[in-house]
Amino acid sequence: MDPQGVEFKEIVATGLKLGASLTMAEHIPYLRGMFPLEEGAFAKHGARRDNVTKAIMEEHTLARQKSGAKQHFVDALLTLQEKYDLSEDTIIGLLWDMSTAGMDTTAITVEWAMAELVRNPRIQQKAQEEIERVVGRDRVMNETDFPHLPYLQCITKEALRLHP
Repeated sequence: MDPQGVEFKEIVATGLKLGASLTMAEHIPYLRGMFPLEEGAFAKHGARRDNVTKAIMEEHTLARQKSGAKQHFVDALLTLQEKYDLSEDTIIGLLWDMSTAGMDTTAITVEWAMAELVRNPRIQQKAQEEIERVVGRDRVMNETDFPHLPYLQCITKEALRLHP
């Protein structure tokens, strides 16, 4: 992964960590002391995120000026920025919304699936047996394992059906 990709990944991970600590403290009052709001950390994270995003936008602006090609959603947003006179902050917000939108829905689906498994220990046991049979205990499951896990696929589909 290129350095910009590594930094992007770190920014996403930090954002998720900061967001999770904020969410826990909001919903479970006695955790507020354990997860105090770190305004400095949020400000530092926001500045880092904005700097990386501005660098990406600048790269795409220069590439468009050279070749005129529009091949990426960043280019589409830059075109909209010009057409509708959108602010840089608006484009940065849209870029991050588009980049992270799928993460939240995936996390929520996993949470619901886990909740359903806790409520149904027999199904949880069958899923665990399938994972141990296909993946084993010596490594982490990866994307190539998923086609070989039909029971887990059914659990995922059922979680999506029950909690759309």
